[in-house]
Amino acid sequence: MDKMGIIILGNSGVGKSFLGNIILGQERFIHDFDCKAVTTKTEYAEANLNGRLCAVYNIPGLIEADQERIDLNKREIARAFQQHPYSVVMFVFGHSGGRPKHEDIVAFNAINKAYPFSQKSLLVVVNNLPLTRRTGYDNNMKEQLIDHLKMHLPHFECVSETETAEKIQVVRKQLIQSITGALPKIHEKKHDIDLQADQISALMKQVSEFQKQIEQNRAAHEAQVKQLQREFEEKEKQRLAEQKQKELEMQLEQETNRAAYEAEMRRQQTKNEESQRKLYDEFEKREKRWHDEQENKDKAHRKQLDELTEKQADMEEKLKEPPQKSTVGQRLIRSAKAAITGASMGGAAGAGVGAGAGTVVLPVVGTMAGTAAGGLIGSIGGARK
Repeated sequence: MDKMGIIILGNSGVGKSFLGNIILGQERFIHDFDCKAVTTKTEYAEANLNGRLCAVYNIPGLIEADQERIDLNKREIARAFQQHPYSVVMFVFGHSGGRPKHEDIVAFNAINKAYPFSQKSLLVVVNNLPLTRRTGYDNNMKEQLIDHLKMHLPHFECVSETETAEKIQVVRKQLIQSITGALPKIHEKKHDIDLQADQISALMKQVSEFQKQIEQNRAAHEAQVKQLQREFEEKEKQRLAEQKQKELEMQLEQETNRAAYEAEMRRQQTKNEESQRKLYDEFEKREKRWHDEQENKDKAHRKQLDELTEKQADMEEKLKEPPQKSTVGQRLIRSAKAAITGASMGGAAGAGVGAGAGTVVLPVVGTMAGTAAGGLIGSIGGARK
């Protein structure tokens, strides 16, 4: 089982030989545009695909106009599976108006019942599609075939019309990647392929009815999807409108809060400015009061000084008068001068001495005058002794 088989199945005219040559990378299978089947016998060729030796089988199409050809094709299919049961099946579908051909579905179902396919070892190819097909067509075709064949298709390829060598190399890489990605299995024959020429029309009619049902279901599904889409869009529109309204309300609330905040800040600023102004006014009042008090004190001090100066001058004038007795007068003058000179330093002591020694007390006003007079009286008292 080291050599894996690649069994290419499909009806006549779907392009099996063309795709087989692309896989081989050379012209080994005869292919041509003809109203009759080009491949009437199983063709076989070996190829190395990604380092693995493979046997590629190009088998005639199952459905033909007469029963004899159908029976011959059944035997060719059986011979390929006998020679290489361990294989990957590549079933090629054609299309009609963009839809899978009914006869291809009939052939697939008939062969699948005789040699049950595994979705892991099956590659389904829709061939010769126009390059300008609409977006999403490949997925729609795959979904239709899944509905018809009633099996999942993990390995599925849509092949466009190819004319240039560059495009053919792209298709070859695409097909080889899908084939090597599939898991080959042993295909065991469960029973003979049950297909009669007189049954084909009835089977194709069944496929046609089922195709109509699929299209109706798909149309209903698309209508439901569109309805859901409209409902979703309406809800989304409503949601966006509500969201916008909420954003506007939040913005208005933010602006209101900002305005209230700014008003509060202005009020606080005004309050602070007013408090500062009051404090400044109070400071100015206190400072003025202090200056006034200092000025009044200075005036009182100057007045006292003026009075003391005046009294000192009067006293000096009195001291200049001549004494009645020469001896006592001279002492009195000397004592008066000494008392005036030291009045500020020893006035209090002189006043005490004078008060204790003398018998006459002279009334004076002010501290300096009393001190000088006390010193003078003390001196006089001492002279009398």
